[in-house]
Amino acid sequence: MPVVDQALLLSPLGGGSAAALTVGQVTEHLGFVLREDEILQDVWVRGEIANCTRAASGHLYFALKDDQATLGCVMWRRSAQALPFRPETGLQVLAHGRTEVYAPRGQYQLIVDELQPDGLGALYLKLEQLRARLLQEGLFAPERKRPLPAFPRRVAVVTSLSGAAVQDICVTLAREASPVEVVLTPALVQGDAAPASLCAALRLAEREAGADLLIVGRGGGSLEDLWAFNDEAVLRTLAALSLPTISAVGHETDFTLADLAADYRAPTPTAAAELVLLLRAEQQERWRDAALRIESQFAGRVENARLRWEGLSRRTPLAYPQSLLDARRQRVDECVARLGRAREYCLLRWQQRLALAAGKLDGVSPLATLARGYAAVSRLPDHLPVVRAGQVHCGDVVRIRLVDGAVDAEVRDVWEEQDGERQHSSATDV
Repeated sequence: MPVVDQALLLSPLGGGSAAALTVGQVTEHLGFVLREDEILQDVWVRGEIANCTRAASGHLYFALKDDQATLGCVMWRRSAQALPFRPETGLQVLAHGRTEVYAPRGQYQLIVDELQPDGLGALYLKLEQLRARLLQEGLFAPERKRPLPAFPRRVAVVTSLSGAAVQDICVTLAREASPVEVVLTPALVQGDAAPASLCAALRLAEREAGADLLIVGRGGGSLEDLWAFNDEAVLRTLAALSLPTISAVGHETDFTLADLAADYRAPTPTAAAELVLLLRAEQQERWRDAALRIESQFAGRVENARLRWEGLSRRTPLAYPQSLLDARRQRVDECVARLGRAREYCLLRWQQRLALAAGKLDGVSPLATLARGYAAVSRLPDHLPVVRAGQVHCGDVVRIRLVDGAVDAEVRDVWEEQDGERQHSSATDV
């Protein structure tokens, strides 16, 4: 039922104040009119988002505008959380909802319960927004890409065991004469549980496979089928691996954000396996080139050594080794002669030194003194040498040492000089 009486609405407003309405009455009546309009209560509106803000409560406030007008919009938290993309200013959208009047401001607005990109799929928009955010974060930066190993020996493959991708990879890698060792880590690649399964498989392959290269991928499909390889958790796990990684998702025309997060993108799973074989072939070619260079260098050194040997063999010592031996014998003879002369010279010098020492020793010998008529006297029985007259007394027995023997004698007289005076004592004085 209308808030304002119909009779009052039909009366002329210019006839007096009795016909005037309050602001609240006008606003409430407008709200009633909008709620009663079937079109405005179930309406789709096309426009460009402007002044988009998200409140702390989670509600979304924005405006839709075109070149003629602007319409305020509100999207409550429950509806905003269900959006598969992030509304942003400048985005062209289709909004569904109902109109009502916001009385405190006297404005009508659209209560939005559904929002869709206009001309751009919601999944694709979500993909672009996630790509832009991670790109700005540096997750796809070229400088963080790891180089692929030069000669992969063991390859970890993360994919579904029921898909064609695993068969393509294994068959391709088995073509080589020395096949690459493949470690399969199964994972779901489609559906709501696929992101968590892929993250767990990637971490398991890094931790347990012992591989030096990892391939993650699947066969082709729609954007929805490949969406697990656009999941943010999968991308961050892939970028954080310590192993070099190859993304091989879908066909050549398919593209996922995993191609940017991985170190290298292969257009198909088969191409990823062929890349592994190419890496090994290039490394083997480098090894062959290195072996040829080493062989060539070794052959050159052998040839140089042979030429040097031939040159040396033509020289006298090697051509006539007896001459070298004769020269050494001559030097030995010279050394023997010099040694003999040196020996005779040394003996002569020692003989001269010995004669000189003997002469000096003979000059100080007591025997030489005795030979000149002197004698050595010692007192008996203690054999103390007597060098002064006062050391003996009359009646003492002394031994007189001569040049050819000794004589024992008894002292009969003692002549002693003291202070220039001679003193005499004899046995008769005793």
